[in-house]
Amino acid sequence: MIPIYLIYDNKGNRYGAYRSLKEAIVAKARIENNLREKDELKDIELKIIYSR
Repeated sequence: MIPIYLIYDNKGNRYGAYRSLKEAIVAKARIENNLREKDELKDIELKIIYSR
């Protein structure tokens, strides 16, 4: 099974899916920084799902 890391906010908006945890963490930080600049910071979460 292949892990897939989803990035989403508390409203259910998805921002991306990554196969590498390292890439997902970097992307999550980049998304948080972009939203902070726009004063739209939300609770961004990282969720692990598995695919075949």
